[in-house]
Amino acid sequence: MTLLVGTQRALLFDTGYGLWDLKGFLQSFCPKPLTVLLSHAHPDHVLGALRLGESVSLHEADFPYLGRYSSQCMRQMNLDAARAKGLAPDSWACEHYLHAPMPGAVPLAAQRFDLGGLHVRVLPLPGHTPGSIGLLVEERELLLLADSWNPQTWLFFPECCPVERYRQSMRALTGLTYKQVLVSHDPFPRGEAALRGFIDGLTDQVLEGALPYRVPGHECFPTRCCEPVPQSPFIFDAAKWKPVRLKPHPGT
Repeated sequence: MTLLVGTQRALLFDTGYGLWDLKGFLQSFCPKPLTVLLSHAHPDHVLGALRLGESVSLHEADFPYLGRYSSQCMRQMNLDAARAKGLAPDSWACEHYLHAPMPGAVPLAAQRFDLGGLHVRVLPLPGHTPGSIGLLVEERELLLLADSWNPQTWLFFPECCPVERYRQSMRALTGLTYKQVLVSHDPFPRGEAALRGFIDGLTDQVLEGALPYRVPGHECFPTRCCEPVPQSPFIFDAAKWKPVRLKPHPGT
């Protein structure tokens, strides 16, 4: 998750798993009015909304997945994983986590937010999910891509878009002005050149050369892996890659 603070308002981009008191933590150092945007409907991005007690904004294309990924079953899986790592909160907090109502999500309407000296532009990025979004923090020349680009970029869940749609979304970023990129599963910022290299590397040749790849816990998917640039794997469902082949010209 990323907190952007202007002179008038703050904007929280994603909310994490929600195992701890997110609202109390934010209020301890940021008393400004808060807008909450969710990059997409997966649990590690939306469940922290349980702790905020206020509505959050999500692209309406991801509304069909929010119930599944914020369900009690999903929360229990998260708690079990946290316990296995010694990270679970106390028993009362666990019960609250399991049974707290999910706050209402409203369709993302605004395309640009003015936080006071800091302007944030919403970027539709269908791919990882149909309603995935990114943000461009204009004054900072900073791009936030959530799960649209990661140390391992995944495009194999049932709700993921076809690879070609993802590629179109990423190529649409090439006209933006930015210097650094933040993604969800890497604590360090990345440079513009790294992202441009990844996008340029999403060629038909690279995608068609992808090899079978086993993702632990997700063996049910026919996943394949390629590297558009070295050490930046792109893992996708083979059934979602259908390259567009041009018909031969009648005169050839």
